[in-house]
Amino acid sequence: MTEYKRKSKAYYDPEKLITRAETLERLREHWRPRPGRETVPLSQAAGRVCAEELASHNTQPLVRASMADGIAVRSADFENGPPDTSNWREGRDYVPADMGDDFDDAFDMVINIEKVSFDSNGVIHLEAEEEARSGLRVKPSGDTLRLGESVMAAGLLINPFQVGLLAGAGINEVPVTARPRVAYIPTGDELVPPGRPLERGRTVESNGLMVAATLEAWQADQRPLPIVADQKAALASALDEALAASDLVLINGGSSMGSEDHVSGLLARRGTFFQHGVRAIPGMPMAVAIVDGKPVINIPGPPFAAFCGLDWCLKPLIAHWYGRPCPQRRTVPAKLTKPLRKPEQFEFFSRLHLFRDLNLKYQAEPIRFDERYAEAARRFNAIIILPIGCDRIEAGEEIEAEILYTEH
Repeated sequence: MTEYKRKSKAYYDPEKLITRAETLERLREHWRPRPGRETVPLSQAAGRVCAEELASHNTQPLVRASMADGIAVRSADFENGPPDTSNWREGRDYVPADMGDDFDDAFDMVINIEKVSFDSNGVIHLEAEEEARSGLRVKPSGDTLRLGESVMAAGLLINPFQVGLLAGAGINEVPVTARPRVAYIPTGDELVPPGRPLERGRTVESNGLMVAATLEAWQADQRPLPIVADQKAALASALDEALAASDLVLINGGSSMGSEDHVSGLLARRGTFFQHGVRAIPGMPMAVAIVDGKPVINIPGPPFAAFCGLDWCLKPLIAHWYGRPCPQRRTVPAKLTKPLRKPEQFEFFSRLHLFRDLNLKYQAEPIRFDERYAEAARRFNAIIILPIGCDRIEAGEEIEAEILYTEH
């Protein structure tokens, strides 16, 4: 056994594992992000976090507007009941006033188009109004927006509907919190980039594309680095490059205690905070550190373990960057179709195939750990995280399943 191997075992002590929650708490305690800000066109603002309170540049409607499709009339003509309209002419006695339209100041109320008809001679006929008054179906000035009123608070996630609100308010550029830059370092002598023909002993580096798609959904930017060989000097150089160009660093692979797993030793030497191992399966050998004031997360290589590490560790840290609560998935009650077993002292991520039965009730089929990767990846669309202290759930029990993708 080499000297490094002996040190490695000290870094990864199964008796010193901590929970996911404790790991996140310590990372947040040691990381005080200082996100910058930038200005983006309104067309690119959806999904971004507003960096300052925004006030309307416009008043809408500027004067007034119709609240319905119809015609604008004088309320005074209805004071004694429905008027005689046999001699009414457009422009003198009424004007068209569709929803949102302004109209001549001579008129002060709107009649719904459904109550308006014309006979064969072009004479207008009106159904009786239950209430005829000035301002009926008329939106006053500023009813939609008022100049100077707040339309967006700092720290809010801008949704597509609010993009329309900002457009109406005359805001064409939006100050937003800069997205965190996440450097991604794939490690492993056996890896080749996607698209390259496979040779014996080689594996496609597929996690990088999963990471990039995930970060885009979480409003973060990936800064990918080339695949790094399982060599201490190469890993140290890649880490330095990543730290210089990013706000967080994600290292994939080399997290356990094999002869080529050097990442934890590097992080232990460089980190002002370091933790190797969490009480969660999969991903127990995951390592985290604060290096040069920035979080460095070393997630395992197997795809589902990498997914879990991204989900419980990186996603909350990105939310911490924005000063926002971590988004939670929708859960649904479902009956377990098969029993689940796990070690009592660990949290346990179980993949589920969620579907509806003939009564449209949710059923959740656990996907075995030994199921082929292709079949499992194709079928699993939900997860359940079983807590520490629980060692089994029986078939037929009701669980709360977290929906990941589509419902079947």
